[in-house]
Amino acid sequence: MFTRTISIATLLVLLVACTSSEIGNSKDVNPQTIFIQYAVSYTEGDETAACTAQFRFAGDEGTTLVLNDPAKLLLDGSSMKLDSSELAGAYYTQNFPYRDFAGRHSFSFSNGDGKSYEEDFDFKPFALGKNMPADVNKDQELNIPITGLDDGDILQLRITDSAENTEDISRVDTIRNGNISIQSYLLKQLSSGPLTIQIERSASHPLQQSTNEGGNFEMKYSLKGRECILHD
Repeated sequence: MFTRTISIATLLVLLVACTSSEIGNSKDVNPQTIFIQYAVSYTEGDETAACTAQFRFAGDEGTTLVLNDPAKLLLDGSSMKLDSSELAGAYYTQNFPYRDFAGRHSFSFSNGDGKSYEEDFDFKPFALGKNMPADVNKDQELNIPITGLDDGDILQLRITDSAENTEDISRVDTIRNGNISIQSYLLKQLSSGPLTIQIERSASHPLQQSTNEGGNFEMKYSLKGRECILHD
């Protein structure tokens, strides 16, 4: 069987709510009992975006499946590579150059009984704006500039300090006027000194089209942590 190193981030996506790493064949199961899982992940600084697909028998904890003819999987019209690991079982993977991956894409799965299922998604690169403040005052609102996304888009934010007895800021925020804004009352809960700001955009939802067993799509886009100094 195939063995290759899979990125930690992509492996974690594959293992969410999934326990079996056994490997079977799609020809041995009813096509309508195949559970479909797609994942797209990217971390700022990487040269590629990682796309994975996994098929399981009878739910998201079932035996992983290798697709046998006539079943097939395509991403933007091209085949994905079959791979496996001891933890994840069988899966399909393909890396795409990050700079060329922005825009609309589509997974297409034909399950072997003449039915095909499409899953369209948008890959939207984003970054922190150049005017990200290096120093923050507790009495003032912290505005974190975001480029590449639109007002109304949602991001996950985590801000940590160096103290053990304070509670980190962990929240879901909506972009407004090109910024994520952190109110001063939240900053006052943190200890003065270095802060680490981590931002990601993640989404998970049922597939637009799927077998009777269903499926899900997950996307995770993470920025590298940034540091700033919090002052009283």
